Amino acid sequence: MTPAQDRTRGKCTERAVANKVGGTRLGLQSKEYVYAVPFSIEVQDRKTFAGTSFMEQAIKNYLEGKTPLIVVHVVRESS
Repeated sequence: MTPAQDRTRGKCTERAVANKVGGTRLGLQSKEYVYAVPFSIEVQDRKTFAGTSFMEQAIKNYLEGKTPLIVVHVVRESS
């Protein structure tokens, strides 16, 4: 996909999220992509997402009576 197509896909995703939560898509007009009280929603549209495999592992390994939860820590690169 070209960068223009990627931006178009992202805008469509933002609109879809806004519609689902009863909010408004703000896009580049604001620091938040979607305005929906009481949330400040950041929308990222990616072709792949590694977090799915993390959640699948948490569900596979959780103990009876507990709720599976994942925490992803991203280490900053030094400049």
